[in-house]
Amino acid sequence: MVADKPYMIVWICTARCNLDCVHCYVKNRFKGPELEGAEVSRFIEGVASLKPRFFSITGGEPFLRKDIVDILRACRDYGLTTSIVTNGLIMTEELASKISSLETFLYVSLDGATRRSCEELRGRGVWGRIMKTLEIIRRNNVEFATVMTITSKNYNETRSFIELSEELGATHAAIIPLIPAGAARLRKELNPSPIQVWKAFKKAEETADERGYDVSIWCAPFAKAFIKSKHVYVGSCRYNNMDIDPSGNVLICDVLDVTITNIRKGVQEAWREYVENPLVLELEDPSKMKGACSNCKYLEKCSGGCRARSYLTYGTYYLPDPLCPIHKSNNQH
Repeated sequence: MVADKPYMIVWICTARCNLDCVHCYVKNRFKGPELEGAEVSRFIEGVASLKPRFFSITGGEPFLRKDIVDILRACRDYGLTTSIVTNGLIMTEELASKISSLETFLYVSLDGATRRSCEELRGRGVWGRIMKTLEIIRRNNVEFATVMTITSKNYNETRSFIELSEELGATHAAIIPLIPAGAARLRKELNPSPIQVWKAFKKAEETADERGYDVSIWCAPFAKAFIKSKHVYVGSCRYNNMDIDPSGNVLICDVLDVTITNIRKGVQEAWREYVENPLVLELEDPSKMKGACSNCKYLEKCSGGCRARSYLTYGTYYLPDPLCPIHKSNNQH
């Protein structure tokens, strides 16, 4: 059953960005007008009325919005636990001081443990600029975590990425296997293999245990089957989350262009329509899974892995996550 209130609300607040990352899941997807002015005020008030545990603002690059500080101030005033996912290129002492006073947590994308691996995905010159931003936010006591997308090029860097994250002062490191949406759909050579994902996760677990340092794994629920460390959190694909695009459309997942409703009719009403939607209810039922998942002993733990990755790869939500190392690709159909 979908919960009475969302665990997390994710808002892609803008599709605009000052980078051109080759693996971006947002690029070329959203063309409609962004929520602005009074619409944003009503939206934040509506989010607060649902009392989610977390409110995540992402993009694109959220700091390109001229009203972002006003948005964060409203979030603080409503008592929301708010985070921003950022590429780390737009930061000043003044902005960092405001972020700190507004109690906003930052997720800063690095996508590698070295200048070379970071810039291979994110562009030349980015590494040094991110490092300068991290200095600024540390000086202003802004809490942050680092994020790394696992690809076929960097999967062997999770140990050094976690070590670097701790050295940089991040509260934890987050890792997420590539999802082939947006620009990433055109870069199939970046897709990691199931064994590469397994190696990346196991090395992350080993490093987390050795250092007593926390790691989060996103969008790979199948890792629940083989990650046992108390220092590694494996997220679920939750349908008691609500993902919202720049125009206010409520999506089945923030990486898929499948619209359920729109928050312009009211956030409370949009949430009600979402939780009653037949597709959402169906995705909550693991018995719908086919292929190797249908008789897998770990099905109740992972519910088939990332359904979006399955949909983007096979055109169905109900085959095993193609990156699951328990079921190799040639056994999935």
